[in-house]
Amino acid sequence: IITRSGTNDFSGSAFYTLNGDNLNSTDAIVAQSPGAGAGQTSLERQQFGFAVSGPFVRDKAFYFAAYEGGRKDDMIGYTGVDRDGVAGGAFPASADGDRFFLRTDFNLGPVNYLSARLSYSDEVVEGVNVRKRHQRPSPQNPEGGIVSFEAPIDASNVMLIDPTTDEPTRIRVRIDTDGTKERISVRTGNPIPTAE
Repeated sequence: IITRSGTNDFSGSAFYTLNGDNLNSTDAIVAQSPGAGAGQTSLERQQFGFAVSGPFVRDKAFYFAAYEGGRKDDMIGYTGVDRDGVAGGAFPASADGDRFFLRTDFNLGPVNYLSARLSYSDEVVEGVNVRKRHQRPSPQNPEGGIVSFEAPIDASNVMLIDPTTDEPTRIRVRIDTDGTKERISVRTGNPIPTAE
């Protein structure tokens, strides 16, 4: 979000950006994963928002407010074993994010002013973090019991597993002399093979 303060003039702007799946190619790692031909394998992203500013009281109090939203559908390739015991593959990663920012400025005198701001951000990746909850019997679920549900997980927590250490690792991409891309573990320096 772009942050600035309000002025004596009312102003506003808005934007919308769409990157459809027909404008994006499939990631090489995802394309080599098992089941890559089934379902979505590419990126679709929408970004949108607006900003408004102006005076509450001319020459005394001002406001600036901005909103940005994003909707993204992507496929993330991985090595290791997923929650169903399948080695390697790709999973859909939908990320919906909303960010809001509000700033107010008040001139208290010739050399003093007061500024206050409020910000909100909510951006997570869904479909990865499966949790269980104990539920009492109810009319919708007369037996009650343990119910599985998918909880959101922050995108910064998704990592590949290094097969030599079975530990999560960051990766770098190395381009070989023949032009092929290879994932390299930052931790060990070993290549991370794509799933066969």
